[in-house]
Amino acid sequence: VSYVSMIISILTFCIFLIGILCTNSECPNACSFHGRCGLYDVCHCYRNYMGNDCSQRVCPYGTAFTDTPKGDLNLDGTISGPNNNVVVNNEVYPFGTTEQYPQMIDSMGTVLANSAHEYRECSNKGICDRQLGVCSCFEGYSGSACMKMSCPAINGIECNGKGTCESAKNIATLDSSNVYSLWDKDSSMGCVCDPGYYGVSCENKRCKAYYDPIYFDFESSVRYSNWSYVIFTKSPVAVIEGNYSIIFSDYNNQHWRTAPIDAGARCGAIVSALESLPDGVIRPGTVRCVQWRDYHSITAQDEPILRSPNPFYGIKTTLTFPENPGALKPLQIDRFLDGRRPTLYATNTSSSAAASVGVFVYADGFSGEAVEYFTDKCIDVAVTLAEAASYHFLTGLTPIESRLLARCLGDADGSWDSFSAADRVLGANYSWDFGDAVNPHVVRLVDLTAQPLTDLCNGSANSVRDEGNSSTCRYGDGLASSRQRPPGFLAPLFFDPADGQFKLLTRPALDYGPTTQFAVFATSATAQLVSGHVRVLTESQ
Repeated sequence: VSYVSMIISILTFCIFLIGILCTNSECPNACSFHGRCGLYDVCHCYRNYMGNDCSQRVCPYGTAFTDTPKGDLNLDGTISGPNNNVVVNNEVYPFGTTEQYPQMIDSMGTVLANSAHEYRECSNKGICDRQLGVCSCFEGYSGSACMKMSCPAINGIECNGKGTCESAKNIATLDSSNVYSLWDKDSSMGCVCDPGYYGVSCENKRCKAYYDPIYFDFESSVRYSNWSYVIFTKSPVAVIEGNYSIIFSDYNNQHWRTAPIDAGARCGAIVSALESLPDGVIRPGTVRCVQWRDYHSITAQDEPILRSPNPFYGIKTTLTFPENPGALKPLQIDRFLDGRRPTLYATNTSSSAAASVGVFVYADGFSGEAVEYFTDKCIDVAVTLAEAASYHFLTGLTPIESRLLARCLGDADGSWDSFSAADRVLGANYSWDFGDAVNPHVVRLVDLTAQPLTDLCNGSANSVRDEGNSSTCRYGDGLASSRQRPPGFLAPLFFDPADGQFKLLTRPALDYGPTTQFAVFATSATAQLVSGHVRVLTESQ
């Protein structure tokens, strides 16, 4: 073999080896077994992996609390709109992303241009651990993607252990079913405190509450919570059997459930069940009760919401809670003590419709309160009620009482630099507003009748009222208010200078005799009609 031939053979062999080596080259670190090697020795990483050799993990994404501009991601020289996806199938943006921020919508449905809060790794509120794929959140943020604000904590205990951490959306729902639907509805968090606790982190405990001392003025009285409930059927021969529980809500809105009560229980058993609730929620000897055993025969005087003829048969129970102050939530009657199976049922009837058992629960005339807003007693003023053809009005006023009442009423619309009239009484000048249907005066009228009667008796009397039996208990036997008089009612009114009358926007004279006198309590607050589409009327029928 010649020298030239040997050189050619060696070169050919080297080129062959280089070709083999080049043909069998591979991606960096074999893509760490978290991807596949593609053309040009480039790794195409599996989902949730990234990096040159697919050795790094992608952390969870969440709605960003703060954003930074992204710019021209695809290097085409333009910034495309918020609805144009670019960089699809990228490890960071597997489904693509936009070069402008998405358009958010506010609570009024208005589209907000270029307003941010896109999905971001760790929600831009944490650092991604590329080895583990786990977000290390900044202080005050939590969640797998740092997508939630942490609730306040005391000694490391969230909400002080006296509440639950809820989203803004849930907090709005819990607050009278309000709606919150902005971008952070599931990100902004706050404490919902247990009954009896309050504060940002539920760090404060409420003190025990009792009535405002103004209630104990000689001519004033406390408004107690009164509730009536009726357990009924529509069959005159049906017999209601079984048992139920009463759910009582206290001043802190904590719910308490009584032991089972028999369907036909009288006042004594009902009161005993309520006063046996734990933690002294209802002090023994304070609940007042009365019953109507024949609800079908009840008259409109005792049940004005009914129309004649009354289609219901059953028992009505009225309860009042003198020692539990505040605007308490209505009683609840639980008639499903065995899961979904009702534990109140009707027997002795063949009609399934008539045999069904229903429950009414409603306020019996007035609701409770703990703060007296009508604190301005109109001194030396006593009024009676009278009816005209189309309205009711205050009467029984002497000329000096009329001026004393006007001085007591004062402002009606919150404008202290203008009044309807000025006058003088008892050596002092005063200005006042007449008021009108839009901005009326609102007063509290308290019946001054001595020793009125009431149906509400204490539990020990096991009081039962059957239709046709006019026997009643005096307040000394069963208090319905703090004094020996009813708790009073609110009445909107205005003064008509054309005839010199204080005209009422309601019709309370239907419920009182023409000689019943009332003390008058006013307020420094003002009232305003907010809608002409809602009307509250009383009827004589």
